[in-house]
Amino acid sequence: MNKDTNRTRWKVKKVWDKVQKAVTEFGRLFGVLRSRRFRPKAKQLEKQARGCSTSFGALACKFLRTEDISIGKNAVFNKFMEWLNDEQFEFDMKRKLARFGEMG
Repeated sequence: MNKDTNRTRWKVKKVWDKVQKAVTEFGRLFGVLRSRRFRPKAKQLEKQARGCSTSFGALACKFLRTEDISIGKNAVFNKFMEWLNDEQFEFDMKRKLARFGEMG
């Protein structure tokens, strides 16, 4: 047993030295920032919105028993206008804008 009571001066086994360095240097060595993992990407959101919109429009056509795509497009447009004029939509957008601002 070591007589020195100050553990910071104790010799560290090589394996623990490597573990400590891996943890403290992780972001610098591999260029990884944990916050980026949760940051939404505009292009990906655009693709999702387009996919959901085309599905919504097609479902509207099916519900109305028509193959007239303009009917589906009109249903999508009307739903977007409904959202854009909704106070809750505006509140949700402001809340997310604030959260995105915290991401740096």
